[in-house]
Amino acid sequence: MEDMGMTNEQWYADIRNQIEDWEDVRELIQQTPDSPEKELALKKIDRTLRRLRENLEK
Repeated sequence: MEDMGMTNEQWYADIRNQIEDWEDVRELIQQTPDSPEKELALKKIDRTLRRLRENLEK
């Protein structure tokens, strides 16, 4: 049986869903007390969001 994979529409929808999820996580993290771990988490989330948004532009 041949695996068809995702359509372009499915792929873009998945990226959009991931962006929404990461934005929710970012909001939760922002509500926590300041710490070095918080800053690192926000930095990594922002990097992930930037990469996902770049993929949507392709």
